[in-house]
Amino acid sequence: MLMYFRLAVGNIRKSVKDYLIYFLTLTFGICLFYSFNSIGAQKAMLVLSDPQLESLSVINEVMNYFSGVISAVLVFLMVYANRFLIKRRKKELGIYMVLGMNRLSVSAILVLETVLIGFVSLVCGLVMGVVASHFLSIVTANLFKADLSSFQFIFSVPAFVKSIVFFSVIFILDIVLNTFTISRLKLIDLLYAKVRNDELRNKNLLFHSLVFLLSVIMIGVSYHLIMKNGMMSLDLEFQGSILFGSLGTVLFFKSFTSILILLLTKHGRVYYRGINMFTVKQIHAKLTGTYLLMALVCILMLIAIGTFSTGMGIAQVLEANLEESLPFDAGVDLWVQDDVPPDLVDIAVRSGFSRDQISLERVYFTNMDLKSLVNAEAYHGYSDDFLASIKLQAMSIDDYNDYLRLAGEPIVELKQDEAIVVYDVNKLKSFYDDLSRVGGKFDFGGMTLDLVDVKRQILSNRPVLTNTGTLIVNEGLLVDLELRAHFMNIDYRDMDQLEATKAFGKIISSIERIYYAFGTLREDILLESVGIKTVVSYVGVYVGIIFMMSSAVMLALQQLTETSDNVERYLLLSKLGVSKKCLSSSIFNQIASYFMFPLALTVVHSIVGINVASNIVRMLGDLDIWLNLWITAGFTLAIFGSYFIITYISAKAVIMQNIK
Repeated sequence: MLMYFRLAVGNIRKSVKDYLIYFLTLTFGICLFYSFNSIGAQKAMLVLSDPQLESLSVINEVMNYFSGVISAVLVFLMVYANRFLIKRRKKELGIYMVLGMNRLSVSAILVLETVLIGFVSLVCGLVMGVVASHFLSIVTANLFKADLSSFQFIFSVPAFVKSIVFFSVIFILDIVLNTFTISRLKLIDLLYAKVRNDELRNKNLLFHSLVFLLSVIMIGVSYHLIMKNGMMSLDLEFQGSILFGSLGTVLFFKSFTSILILLLTKHGRVYYRGINMFTVKQIHAKLTGTYLLMALVCILMLIAIGTFSTGMGIAQVLEANLEESLPFDAGVDLWVQDDVPPDLVDIAVRSGFSRDQISLERVYFTNMDLKSLVNAEAYHGYSDDFLASIKLQAMSIDDYNDYLRLAGEPIVELKQDEAIVVYDVNKLKSFYDDLSRVGGKFDFGGMTLDLVDVKRQILSNRPVLTNTGTLIVNEGLLVDLELRAHFMNIDYRDMDQLEATKAFGKIISSIERIYYAFGTLREDILLESVGIKTVVSYVGVYVGIIFMMSSAVMLALQQLTETSDNVERYLLLSKLGVSKKCLSSSIFNQIASYFMFPLALTVVHSIVGINVASNIVRMLGDLDIWLNLWITAGFTLAIFGSYFIITYISAKAVIMQNIK
């Protein structure tokens, strides 16, 4: 056993460059895993209120759930990595067997190597994770605006144990799969584990051009479907977008590289310059043989970039519009069912509030949408489908004036044939600005009304702005409409805070048996929104970084394996007089092409996807999409750039150490 241990240690030392990417990825993965799973321990060092503690518990639960997803991704990544590491060392393993080792002994060496690498990665990852969790605690404290007076260094035992258990299971699974792989290998395959470049079997440019055209059409259809769907529902349009986009991406990588190679071979001045012919053939072999991997990386990167940028965008919008969306101290929402609703104003007065501290809004369903309000000039830039999907509700002028009174604004008067529309969703601002400019008439309840004003106002407390349009009309026009809800707003004014809170508690006690009614306090919503913002931000960063890292690792490991298998080709070129500088340039161009191809298409996919997702986020408030894109681009370039540099240096070292 000692001999196997020495062999394993020697192999790791000898192949340290091969294991570098594997080791760094595992270490960083463990670091992230521990950091985000230690969030629950932060409540011990932060002075938080009960709602904040509850939000922190929710964040911890959500991160635990996503840790399971991340674990599955890391399992796949480790299996993928080991597959290429074994392929890289097939000849070495074959020599062991020629020297008399059986498959069990070879497997034992690989098991020891995996255990050693895993143990060192686990220790380094946990140490880095403990340090990173300290900084994550500071970020969490700032998000919650918590008191840091009792801030101290915390070691999370549950996160520590969970990290060890999860990654031990992953390592055990990895060992089992390695043993299974070795048991199926034949000695002849191990000794002659060489790779031949894939020949371009079909050299018909027209054929590949047609496949490429089909891929572009499918991707275009996918874009059209997702923009039409707007990510609003998981209907056939959304499913079709995923299907066409995935198939189109696969066909794109299948055909585009072949077209590029065929075109390059027809341009002799480029193709025959230096060792470009060799480089082009190598790039072709790498790309055409791994088009499925390229498509997978492209899709993973799309998810990573979308999750990362959209998560930050949602957090940004929630924070920016929160104060504005909560104009009153408290509120009660009562959704009308078949039975007779209670008198909320009477309940509030009996609970201790005065009538001048209360406003009541009764909101009615209508059969109208935004398209009902506009003419061609007013909705320039908005599709009919979009306008038809935005429904309108209605409220009486009396209830609207009750709201204005509580908000401290002057009341308004409406003639029988006049109407006002009130909204708060920022995405519709340009639409309503146009509508306000041109005005117009519309049919409502069998009567033609003149739209005299358009206002952006927050009619009731909402953690998210969702009022796409409320028509303010005279009471008589609402008699035939179905009542949707009662919204009661409460302003404490000069009332003692403790007394007001008790009075509001009495209201909640009076309606708690009514399953379709609930009350909200401004302060509670503020605290809860911080938790939501934190969850969205952390999930976006957690998932985004892991997926980016996984994509880069798959490309890096595949390139290192290909480079190792092609050492003899570079050695032959060196013997023919090719300089090391030319060889280095060829290696650089090959690896750069392999990294850039999937990243380039990912950027195009992301432009469309983020644009659609941003439209949804803008429904919640103003969004500085460029800031998020720059941050996302920075992280993407940092992760991909780091793996690219490590891959290039490692691949170059593999070649140059064989060339004297």
